Amino acid sequence: MLQAAVVVLALVTALCRLLVASRLELFGDEAFYWQCSRALAAAYADHPPLTALLVRAGTALLGDTTLGVRVGFVALSLAVAPLVYALARPRLGSRGAWLAAGLSQLLPSGALAGALAVPDGLLAVLSLAGLVALDDALRRGRTASWLAFGLCGALGLATHLRFLLFVASAGLVLVGTADGRRALRRPAPWAALGVLTLGLAPLLVFNLEHDFAPLRYQFVERHGVREGLAAVPAHLLEQLLLVSPALYAVLLATLVDALRRARRGDGRDLVPALFAAVPLLVFLLGSPLTDARHDSSHWPLPAYLPLCALAPALLERLARAGGWRRALAFAAPGLAGLTVLVVLLDLGAGVVGLRTLHRPFAGWDALRPAVAARLAELDGAHPGEPPLLVGDNYLLAGQLAFGSPERDVYTLDHPRNEADGRGLQGRLWERDAEALARRAGTPVLLVVQITATGYDEREAWRAAVLEGFASAELLEKVEVELSPTRKRRFELYAARVGAGPEGAGQ
Repeated sequence: MLQAAVVVLALVTALCRLLVASRLELFGDEAFYWQCSRALAAAYADHPPLTALLVRAGTALLGDTTLGVRVGFVALSLAVAPLVYALARPRLGSRGAWLAAGLSQLLPSGALAGALAVPDGLLAVLSLAGLVALDDALRRGRTASWLAFGLCGALGLATHLRFLLFVASAGLVLVGTADGRRALRRPAPWAALGVLTLGLAPLLVFNLEHDFAPLRYQFVERHGVREGLAAVPAHLLEQLLLVSPALYAVLLATLVDALRRARRGDGRDLVPALFAAVPLLVFLLGSPLTDARHDSSHWPLPAYLPLCALAPALLERLARAGGWRRALAFAAPGLAGLTVLVVLLDLGAGVVGLRTLHRPFAGWDALRPAVAARLAELDGAHPGEPPLLVGDNYLLAGQLAFGSPERDVYTLDHPRNEADGRGLQGRLWERDAEALARRAGTPVLLVVQITATGYDEREAWRAAVLEGFASAELLEKVEVELSPTRKRRFELYAARVGAGPEGAGQ
């Protein structure tokens, strides 16, 4: 009965993710990763290649559709429940492991990450798979498990630099525990570590070729606007909401319990506890230094899955205790599961109407028909001279490219390009303002996202953009309401690329 319920839960959440993946518009980062997938490389301006490779695999199967972009990530999310089961089985037995597998499907942040083409879901799966392999290698000493740990580590490092926290956790386990130090006397762990470090090669080569610009951005430049000490309670509140309050309390209590038992000599849960504690502690202590311009609330997701593998033991103790503890034991998975269902169904079908959830994805579906209609007009006006598409910032350019993949799409030198560490990528693709200026006289459809610029700078930015084009004519304004107080506004212009090095909005 329990097994059937968990299987049904996993299938229902997978189907809900498919619904989201197929019906929800891409948001800016996903469109950028799709662009990367059309120009495969060893690394990109702000990330290694694996996310783009997975997008490419999906679109090769299902075409350049929202489902094609995301299907690989949805498929990988199916591995979470079996991996949590494998981690829990030696500790909790079959029944406890099935409960842990079910619990892993009730993380709201995990449910959403598994439906979108972003590194977070991929990082969570690779972190969990690497932990399962390392745990098995330490318990049974199998060479295959050591090599699987190394392979997962290499793939994780080829996904995102945040995977370095997995490497730090593994290093703490190998050096800081008796089992880890014993294991290091054998050659298999060293071979695994050698395999793991190969995952850094593409990113290191890319950084050497480009004066370490990506690393400087990730570790220095993006943190110029810092949150300060107020970020600590804000971080805790974000995690409380992303995990759901009751489940968050249970998972943190599970971590504290595992570490306390390890101090008393019962270290059977120490390895997964350390893989949870390291990233949670780093993100908490580092929150005052985080970049105030970008959302980092989703980063701790890989830390919660190991705790799902341990939490059923605590939940059963709470249930036996009765009173408020028993209520917490049932409320934690119940409320979290309800949150997952509401989030996925609202994003996939709009059944609840939570407009805040839809805000990052909204507006592009209203823009594309207007762009397509205006391109058709310009094609008729310029036979044999296909107009270029130009977006004033890289996120808009990605959306325009996804909607019109047959067109040459350029981006201007919007401040956001550098603020997000992706200005370099436009230059490498020769799709930036400088490359556009070399096509002087070519007709273009220019799309300016007015609301992507600060209110006080909008008029100056519009004037600077139009100065780089000849005979710019406003064709249409598109306005999308994101909430009663927020709108996304676009202006569409017919123009020609201006002449000279100062052309094209530079």
